Amino acid sequence: MELDIAIRLTAWILISGCVLLPCALLRSLRHVAWLSFWCTVAHMIVNAVIVLYCFTRLADWHWRAVQLRIDIWTFPISLGMVIFSYTSQIFLPSMEGNMDDRSSFGTMLDWTHLAAAVFEVRAWPPTGRR
Repeated sequence: MELDIAIRLTAWILISGCVLLPCALLRSLRHVAWLSFWCTVAHMIVNAVIVLYCFTRLADWHWRAVQLRIDIWTFPISLGMVIFSYTSQIFLPSMEGNMDDRSSFGTMLDWTHLAAAVFEVRAWPPTGRR
């Protein structure tokens, strides 16, 4: 007997938010670095599984339906999210080291991540040309 449970997108967002909320309380760069490392490893594994699955379904692809184009209105938003989300951690140690008042690092981190989240939420989903 197959169990079919449909979970709405809103529920997935709430579940993910609750699971990831403790990450917002991290204060040690060592913990952030390890979390970032394992996130990257998991991301590579997921991508490899997706690519392998896609290649096993190669015969089912509809080549005429494939569009190779970049939407100039949505691509910069997506690229910005990826760059900020996955690469900002490598700059944190040098940024903290170059601050005049290192005790303000936590506050600076909170405000910059809050600002980035606001801009990402404001920009997504894209509504077309602006």
